[in-house]
Amino acid sequence: MRLHRLIVLAGGIGCTSGGGPAPADTPTGAAESAPVQEDLPIERTYFVEVRLDGQPAPEVLLTQPGTARTAVTDAQGRAAFTVDFTVDGEYWLMAAHPEARIGGTQPDPAAPEGEILQIDLSRYDRTDNPDY
Repeated sequence: MRLHRLIVLAGGIGCTSGGGPAPADTPTGAAESAPVQEDLPIERTYFVEVRLDGQPAPEVLLTQPGTARTAVTDAQGRAAFTVDFTVDGEYWLMAAHPEARIGGTQPDPAAPEGEILQIDLSRYDRTDNPDY
């Protein structure tokens, strides 16, 4: 508990650029946040095609970090996924397959509804390294 209080106090000690006082609408020491774009949607549905080594990848788990949203690709490696643009940070759509490294793409909130996103995964060598 004490460490937490120390970190909060230390965070408030910093000075703003230029050495002057912080603007009236910005708490002392707080970083200014990026402007909010009011015209962006709250969510948007994309069609996702996942390929594993260049071939359609069925049963790939799709997720959006920062949310509980998931989908699984069909036999043709496709799925519809609705991305939530209210989460903090960057917007990503990730694909996970047990034989490949996780891959992803950043959906564009300004893209038209129904845009097709493609995620390419590559299998990794599952044989054990004899020198390990």
